[in-house]
Amino acid sequence: MLKDPYFYFTILGIILSVIGVYLALRYKYPGRITYAKEGALSLFNDVVRTMPELAVTYEGQPVQANLIIMRGHIINTGKKDITDEMVSQPLTFNLPHGFKWRKVNITAQSDGLDAKYEVKNNTSLLFNFGLFRCNESISFEALAEIPSETSTKESASFRLNKAITISHRIADTGKVEERILPNDPIKTKSWISTDSLIFLAYFFIFVILTPVLELIVGKPAMIEYTITRDGKTFLAEVLPMANGELKVKGIKRDIKYYQTSEEFFQDRSWSAKSVMKKKGITTYITPAILLTTFGFFAAHELIERRRAIKLYKLLKKI
Repeated sequence: MLKDPYFYFTILGIILSVIGVYLALRYKYPGRITYAKEGALSLFNDVVRTMPELAVTYEGQPVQANLIIMRGHIINTGKKDITDEMVSQPLTFNLPHGFKWRKVNITAQSDGLDAKYEVKNNTSLLFNFGLFRCNESISFEALAEIPSETSTKESASFRLNKAITISHRIADTGKVEERILPNDPIKTKSWISTDSLIFLAYFFIFVILTPVLELIVGKPAMIEYTITRDGKTFLAEVLPMANGELKVKGIKRDIKYYQTSEEFFQDRSWSAKSVMKKKGITTYITPAILLTTFGFFAAHELIERRRAIKLYKLLKKI
């Protein structure tokens, strides 16, 4: 059993250092743009097939299975306003070869914001903000055409979302954070996800089953030796080593020496008894790790919920 408390402080320090480095890398730029995906809809699969009596056309022709309409929101969630002087390359939604942007519409934007869009080569959708202040946002809809694909089981909307890549060159602004806009978190009563609840259930099962198993199979025990050596009597535990020797280690006294098994058993200046193994700090390491992990997940859920509520409130202002 490890008795040095500095070992545990070292482990804790390493964990906190890793968390600190992660946070520093994630938030090293004061500017941050969040893209919240509201959803994508296949006009043919999600509308025409489910409502065949409804005629849906595009440019005078019945819609095809490869036309997808998507909705999204662009929010300045950073701590810095974005100005034209900061922009070397605008915020761009890129599509690969075979995909096309067919039509785009800015449906809403914050008061005073004069955002515009531009489509280049049918595959690049650029947004120019002008002055994009903190907590301002833009809502848009876009109609995209995707290649016809019969060999995949992936839905058309999933293929579009997977194909989109977002890029920019804006000073002091990190990579765009992409989020799926969930159900309204203000109306959602649950503050924690099902995954975290399952993890919590595992933890309590572990805590409950451990004493139950001890009642069934007995508590862990050890052989405690009372040894007299050089006129001194002390308690010790005897541990077999890989080289065939026995390691005699004092329990409450700083005594340690090695003997062969023949020497130990020929020397009968000792007595042995079975005692219940005392629980040391290492006994609580596993449940502590489980509880800490659950706490991390729960804290993450709370932070994400808080951020989702903030996004909803910002979007309700436009």
